[in-house]
Amino acid sequence: MSANDKIILKGMLFSASVGVSDWERDVPTSLEVDLELQADLQKACMSDNLHDTINYSELYDLVGETVGSRHHNLLESLAQEIADGVLKQHACRSVIIRIRKPHPPVKGVCAYAEVEITRSSRER
Repeated sequence: MSANDKIILKGMLFSASVGVSDWERDVPTSLEVDLELQADLQKACMSDNLHDTINYSELYDLVGETVGSRHHNLLESLAQEIADGVLKQHACRSVIIRIRKPHPPVKGVCAYAEVEITRSSRER
């Protein structure tokens, strides 16, 4: 397996119910999600065939379905659920999930809160 092969999707935008405040349950917020996975892409590099790689569209759909499936109090739990889905449904060694929530409810100016987790297939 080529150790440095990656598929990266950056800046996926979704509307989600996330947060611990009552108003965050009622008013969906925008989230920006990045997904980076390590997988062996050698076969796809040689064949130029979509069936030999991990389809970007399927990854995007998985993230969107997970984000929209239910309310999450924490970005951390949402990131974990996305990572679990990617590792379960796709042949990859590891996945990094980054989620950014713009203008989090803090006392002051903050462009966004971001959570990043890394999970591997060995942990499963």
